[in-house]
Amino acid sequence: MTTPGPTALEPAQVPAAIKRDLRAAFPGVRFSVSRSRGTGWAYINAAWTDGPTEAAVRQSVSAWAGSQWCQAVLTHRSYSPQAHAWAQAEVAAHPGRFQDDSDPYARDNAPHRLLATTDLRDTALPST
Repeated sequence: MTTPGPTALEPAQVPAAIKRDLRAAFPGVRFSVSRSRGTGWAYINAAWTDGPTEAAVRQSVSAWAGSQWCQAVLTHRSYSPQAHAWAQAEVAAHPGRFQDDSDPYARDNAPHRLLATTDLRDTALPST
């Protein structure tokens, strides 16, 4: 963590500090970090498109969860149309790789599973 510490900050400073940590951990990825409102004010929302996996981001911000001004960091990764096209092409190019005889919907869910487990920062996505 690059900040002076979760307890040394005011509540309004926590999202900016988390965003600095995310930028340091994942250079080049644009993050939107904000504090929830109302009764959920101690929850921080972090969102981004493509880039690292949710697991990698959760691990990167895990030190913040449970601190004085941050109950938890809620992560949300979305995917660009280019990422969806890449995943569908990968599934089509490797038909047996995504089969699961125990799951009748495995083939339909394969692009989403592939996206969820792939760090897209170094993946050559098709241009639109």
